[in-house]
Amino acid sequence: MPTDGDPSPKKIPAAHPSKTALLLLVLLLATTGNLSVRHGPPLVSAYRPGGSNLPGDGSNANANGNARINARTSANPRAMRGAWRSRGSSHRDLVDQLVKRGIIETDSVRWAMAAVDRGNYARGSGSGSEPSGAPDPYADRPLPIGLGQTISAPHMHAYALEELVPALEAARQQQQQQQQQGRNHRGLRVLDVGTGSGYLTACLGRWLSQPPQESAGGKSKNNSESNSESSNSSSENENEASLPPGRVFGIDVRRSLVEAAERNLRRADGDLLDTGAVTLAVGDGWEGLPEEAPFDAIHVGAAAESLPLALAAQLAVGGVLVVPIGPEGEAQVLCKIRRVGGTPFGQAEVANGRLPEALFCGDDFEATRLLGVRYVPLVKKRADSPP
Repeated sequence: MPTDGDPSPKKIPAAHPSKTALLLLVLLLATTGNLSVRHGPPLVSAYRPGGSNLPGDGSNANANGNARINARTSANPRAMRGAWRSRGSSHRDLVDQLVKRGIIETDSVRWAMAAVDRGNYARGSGSGSEPSGAPDPYADRPLPIGLGQTISAPHMHAYALEELVPALEAARQQQQQQQQQGRNHRGLRVLDVGTGSGYLTACLGRWLSQPPQESAGGKSKNNSESNSESSNSSSENENEASLPPGRVFGIDVRRSLVEAAERNLRRADGDLLDTGAVTLAVGDGWEGLPEEAPFDAIHVGAAAESLPLALAAQLAVGGVLVVPIGPEGEAQVLCKIRRVGGTPFGQAEVANGRLPEALFCGDDFEATRLLGVRYVPLVKKRADSPP
């Protein structure tokens, strides 16, 4: 396992890895002290415990041959020692346990997860139609949702939100400043690739829909403390600039999963669909949704064999992409890619017929290695793909 060493960045390839290149890279990571990356326990996973690795050689570099990104270390890697241990009597109890175990760290993530009942998105929801032995939706473990897919364990949803929300909060503050200066913008935009059950998509929709004072960061507290502070702070935020509503786009390669996600949202979160806060669509996760780019945050719920350059190119400056990378059945790593410069791919490029990866430049991005994971693969859409 690599150790935190020299904080200076080292070029990390961002392209399709061969098995030989992956083995060489794992060996390199195990022996060098110069590659500075963030890492956590190798057995924390959204689906099954697994190891970790980084993307391989530069065979998918763009026209300029520049498909490498800087990998930096994090000063405070999270251990997530409380993963897999929670089992709630209700959804609220599950969220409270995730807070107590240190999985949920901020009030904003606690609020978003508490607002969306996992029982509406997982089998065994207690609706009365499931058999007595149906899986418990309030246990910290993944559950099947059909077609070989799963809804991630709650600790992984919490972890993803804790990585995405700071970037969204920063973008929201920037947009408030722009609005006060009379500059126009279209509100926050988030892309959830592989929406699956729709749960994380709904959580992101709830976060975007809550008042700014409720979504402010800070360590998570118990409900009475949080409610008291929220009441006291509401008057302080009355004069804040009112922002356009944000939007979350959830896409999946299979129409049947998109339709199932919509049914799940309609159980208790249908207002997110009705107001346009959440939009679900069939789409290829490798291609993203360029007609709605740029995005302030992108989450990918399945493992890509290499960094999807099209998704990275669709990030706004300051935006983050959280994506598991690695071959199916082998070592994978959850990575956070942050855009620090360059020109994001947007509607003008779509109109001109350009491909997102054509604008990818590795120097515009920083990568942080988060956790060893094991995810189902990110499927590429084909003409003969099942519905």
